[in-house]
Amino acid sequence: MRSPSATVLLAAFVLAGACASEPQGDHPGIVRERVSGVLGGTEQAPVLEVPDAPPPGERMEIGLEAAAYLDRFVKSRRTLIGDRTVVDMSQTPFLAMTAFSISPVDVERRDSIDQASGVMTVSLRNISGVKTVLSALPRIELGGLLFVGTDELVLRYHMRTDRARPIHLRAVASGRAVYRGEDDGARRAGSRAILSAHVLGEGDAARFAESVEVDP
Repeated sequence: MRSPSATVLLAAFVLAGACASEPQGDHPGIVRERVSGVLGGTEQAPVLEVPDAPPPGERMEIGLEAAAYLDRFVKSRRTLIGDRTVVDMSQTPFLAMTAFSISPVDVERRDSIDQASGVMTVSLRNISGVKTVLSALPRIELGGLLFVGTDELVLRYHMRTDRARPIHLRAVASGRAVYRGEDDGARRAGSRAILSAHVLGEGDAARFAESVEVDP
């Protein structure tokens, strides 16, 4: 007997995206303070429109086991900080989960869509010169995940679905990079840190994989 499958929709993980996290100030000199993340932004709302969900016949399905691992991943409390941080991710489910909480006084935001490549890009650049106060830095939350770029944070949402890898996220922090897992107490620093997670395959054969790499 085949086990039931979970249909991957934008709304499936919205509740996880509304969670607030409490970063620990791992990057040198950053002041620890609470970030109040609200879906859609608090101080500067996103201007990009969420594309319509695909018709039922075009929706990807992943098995319940892979969906459970993905849900656990996005709810885990982790922080990735670098001078420049770039996050490449599938539009589904991460666009709907993105919680912006940035000040236009401190952070310049630029949005663009490349129809040829099917990539939607949001660039957040630090224009304040302040690098020691988290609220002045480019940052987003995805559930319990916090991504920060002290100089720049670039978000790339891939709008086209790859049936071999329907859900994927790869975040690269470079310069002075720090990865922290608050749930397990892990803390690693180096010149580059990479956090990645993928759902490979579809249906009941789908499997979840994640990894953390930190270069000295």
